[in-house]
Amino acid sequence: MKNFFSGFTLTFLFIVTSAFTSPTDYKSAIRKPTETWQSAYERHFKTYQTVKGTRPPKNAQEAAVKIDKLDTRVATEWGKSIDLLSLFFSLRDVRFLQTKDDPNFLRRISWLYPDDGCFARAAMMVTKLREDSIPDPSKVFIFGDLNVKTQNSPTGKVSWWYHVAPVVRTGEQVFVLDAAINAYQPLPLLDWVKTMTDDPMRVKLSICKANSYVPSDSCYEPKESDASDAPEDQLIYLNEEWDRNVELGRNARDVLGDNPPWKGKQPL
Repeated sequence: MKNFFSGFTLTFLFIVTSAFTSPTDYKSAIRKPTETWQSAYERHFKTYQTVKGTRPPKNAQEAAVKIDKLDTRVATEWGKSIDLLSLFFSLRDVRFLQTKDDPNFLRRISWLYPDDGCFARAAMMVTKLREDSIPDPSKVFIFGDLNVKTQNSPTGKVSWWYHVAPVVRTGEQVFVLDAAINAYQPLPLLDWVKTMTDDPMRVKLSICKANSYVPSDSCYEPKESDASDAPEDQLIYLNEEWDRNVELGRNARDVLGDNPPWKGKQPL
């Protein structure tokens, strides 16, 4: 299998240098136990305005529609020259992140902490693809009372009010690259939606440009700076991922190193 990211791993290292940012800040996808996704968005947007100070043109949430109204033709098309499955594996497996506490132990994107940080995971995938001159994927945002079954949570599930991941089109088919939900393969869009809800018509989706980072960012005209927090945000969630795997009784250094849970296993 082709390694799409060979030759530049060591040039793409980040170190946390500033104070810890709470995973429950305005970017967070976590939905509280008694909260609807609409009330979570209102909470998010109020804080977003306080932090950013301006309202962007048509944001990702405002652009969202029911799945039967979604125009998937706007998703970035990857031609036959791009091996989607091999590229997915490369994004899933590449270890390139350097933490301050253990700089010699390179880390993958935080697939094993599904609770939060989807915005950072998606942005880091985009950055990796740019490093190899692969066309930017689009991003798909989903909004709703989302619940996902996962072996990477002590409760067996996580709850979100939104989620985001890279999305591409190959011909008439649309695939989502999201190893936090399925580490074995890109998922067709509808299958991806069904991992989060029993009724796809109860959620809303938008397909946005690659630099759209969180729900209140512009969907169609995001700034490159919108995703500038991604490297530091991702490293924050690496700490959460380490603690989570210790909590689950795993050898964190093993599963976050050479022996991730998907190694040697077939798709579920």
